[in-house]
Amino acid sequence: MLEIAPWWGMNQLLPTLEARTMEADRLEAVRKNDLFSGDSVLVQTKNSVYAIRALGEGLYEVSGGWFDRHGGSAQVVTINGCTWGGSAIKQDIVAARGLFLEFGNRVVTTRIRDILLIRAEQNARQEDIPTQTDIRTPVAPAVPKHRLN
Repeated sequence: MLEIAPWWGMNQLLPTLEARTMEADRLEAVRKNDLFSGDSVLVQTKNSVYAIRALGEGLYEVSGGWFDRHGGSAQVVTINGCTWGGSAIKQDIVAARGLFLEFGNRVVTTRIRDILLIRAEQNARQEDIPTQTDIRTPVAPAVPKHRLN
């Protein structure tokens, strides 16, 4: 629900807390509680791509985007959650389309455009295998694993 803020012009709208709460229930998101150690999430933002691997105990190994530009390798950080672009933060999610991801080092990404959850092999369960109707994002064919001799 949107209501007009009295101190703004008539054509500017301010989302209420109630509207944000209702929107949060409908987010297409990867929640922290849904991840097992070893699971990975690829996050495409407006400007970058991030690879996030769950380590357990609230820690994540992150590479790509800001981390590649300011360190050159994967870094272990916490994830604060996602914001709508202001100070309100949804702390129980790792990534959600349309929101901004905030890492524990206070880095905030540009708006998230796409998310891909990749289960670690030992955690893969039959119900995690998407059916044709579940697939929304084109996925590149799997690259065969090769043994190094």
